[in-house]
Amino acid sequence: MTISFSYSDYRSYMPINNPLNNRKFFPFGVFAYKNLDINSHEIKRDLKRSLEELQKRTSREYYYQVSKSEFVSLENLHRLIPMFRVILPNIIISDWLSLVTWNKQKRDHTLHQSLTAYIITKLFDENENFLPNNERLIDKCLEVLIKLLDNDGFLKSFLDHNYPEQWHLKDFFLDISRSKEIWKRIFKEMAYLSAILHDIGYSFQFTNIIRDSSYDPINFFEKPYNYSKQIIQGYSSYLLFYPFFQYNLPPKFLNSYSQKYLEDIIDEGLEKTHGFPGSLIFLHLFDKTKSNPLQKNHPIIELSIQWIAMAIMMHDMKKIYWGKKSNGISPDRGTIQLKFENDPLSSILALADVIQDFNRPSVLFENKSNRSIIKYQASSEKAELILNNRELSITYHCRSEEYLKKKRDIKGDNHDYFENGLGYLNLSYLGIDSVKLDVQII
Repeated sequence: MTISFSYSDYRSYMPINNPLNNRKFFPFGVFAYKNLDINSHEIKRDLKRSLEELQKRTSREYYYQVSKSEFVSLENLHRLIPMFRVILPNIIISDWLSLVTWNKQKRDHTLHQSLTAYIITKLFDENENFLPNNERLIDKCLEVLIKLLDNDGFLKSFLDHNYPEQWHLKDFFLDISRSKEIWKRIFKEMAYLSAILHDIGYSFQFTNIIRDSSYDPINFFEKPYNYSKQIIQGYSSYLLFYPFFQYNLPPKFLNSYSQKYLEDIIDEGLEKTHGFPGSLIFLHLFDKTKSNPLQKNHPIIELSIQWIAMAIMMHDMKKIYWGKKSNGISPDRGTIQLKFENDPLSSILALADVIQDFNRPSVLFENKSNRSIIKYQASSEKAELILNNRELSITYHCRSEEYLKKKRDIKGDNHDYFENGLGYLNLSYLGIDSVKLDVQII
């Protein structure tokens, strides 16, 4: 069983398979949005300028792919999450800056988000299958969803805690036998949105990289991770914190150990990841655009918003899971391992994020006489998902000159994500015994 992914397939596949389908599921406050987007003309001008500046600095092919994918994303997201266009110019600018910095080699994140959303959409396609016994991924997601909405599930716990009263269509939504098709559509939308927004916090991580590489003997650059107490106070009841308590409702009162435990995770999450700040940015945009800040969203809408934020965070918590990896064998924070049976949305996003390395350029510099030449070159042009005897293989197809480099690059990901059940991402619930990253020459 094989599923293939490529940029050419993305171009032909997504126009007819986009899960958003002109729907407007997530509400926003018009007047509050106008306050956030103080000057609509200014935002449009910034977006236009960011694309113009990108065009000057990149190859024609890369610019075309980025601009095309972002306009498609903007068209789709503007109906559901119109605040996206407020931060899009910053995403484009910071992504290019991170590509060309020498502090740490980076890869594209702008086009990458659209291609990750395409991968997730195709993984849910009923005509595609990579699971044992011909099971469908969306059916496994709904199977877990039923358990999570049951009495002991964290989604039920979240709804009971935040919406103890009777709410519109409560009995219908909690009866999966009646609402299965609605939940299927909601889950696909959540997965798509989490993918197309999963790297929106990258500018924050890039700023940290620049700050940490700067000589600062007088502590001029204040580190951003002294806000852990405020974040705990503001978001402790959000789904965001459930994974840190093994997907249980966080205690209302934290003892000194729990307080220190959370503060350490938040500090490291803000310093070392882009997922954690990205989730806060996503939640902040929704909170700021409520017409009435005191009025609650419908429970299913609120659950969807917060689960997307949690997926944005959890897709990038691998470094926090492993910690300092002093022995390289056991993780420092094994309890936050990402397991499909605990969190199918975040697990699928993390898997798609690993798969999406095709058509994802990094920058190469060449000096020729009195000028410097910048080349945008992707290490792989195609990825394949292959299941063989309960072993899942993710194979990247590379040109011969990129083969050895890509082989070195995947060694760390093989260990950190999939090492003998101890890797950050555990897909055993799907009947997959092991996952292996591999490289082949085109």
